[in-house]
Amino acid sequence: MTVKLKQNDPVQLTIGTIRRENARVKEWIDNGCICLSFGGRIALRPGTKVLLEIPNSTPRAFYYLQAMESLEHVKTELRLSRNTNSQFDQRRRSWRVPYSSKTGIRSKGSQQYIDAEFNNISMNAAYLLASNTFEVGTLVELRLILPEYPEHTLTARVMRTSDTALDKDASGNARYGVLLQFENMPKIVVRYLTYFMWQQIRKTHLQQLKMVFASTGRKKRKPAQAPKETKNEQQQNAP
Repeated sequence: MTVKLKQNDPVQLTIGTIRRENARVKEWIDNGCICLSFGGRIALRPGTKVLLEIPNSTPRAFYYLQAMESLEHVKTELRLSRNTNSQFDQRRRSWRVPYSSKTGIRSKGSQQYIDAEFNNISMNAAYLLASNTFEVGTLVELRLILPEYPEHTLTARVMRTSDTALDKDASGNARYGVLLQFENMPKIVVRYLTYFMWQQIRKTHLQQLKMVFASTGRKKRKPAQAPKETKNEQQQNAP
């Protein structure tokens, strides 16, 4: 990652929807895990979702984490992990689908595109493999070609990039991971991307869709009851 945390760096934590706490980095433990000096008085249960924000980064960096273990006896430390348990895998705020397509990407204002390839996409972001690295916060332009729709050039901001190459292209050139967040997407592209996303979601997340909409079905109606007879009708129907 280009945005890195160092010992004693200040961070802000959002726990739930209301609670916000300040903390400092104490140490990295292992892959995706971190230990913080934490002033909270209540120990968090394992799996509690925590949004970690680096306020001094430009743009601000966010990490979606979860509490690793209950620390009842040590309330000055908080250990977080990057969603090692799929039960708490809620890092993304929108649907993401696999999307493989060649594209070109360049820094805003540059004349030359470099080769890249989409790996996945959502309504507000995309992950690419590119033949070059970009500084976090850089504004870039990239070509988006969705099946059955015309090509458009989009503006995006680099949110994360890998420091080392992740693989090589067919020519043997190194490729780096780049996470982009779309900015000021034209309405027509929003429309095209919405259609495309729903087509792909039905293919790749059908079971999840069934679970999402299972609770929104119509409630069973009570059987209709016959209207009560009026006094006149009762007298007329009396034997």
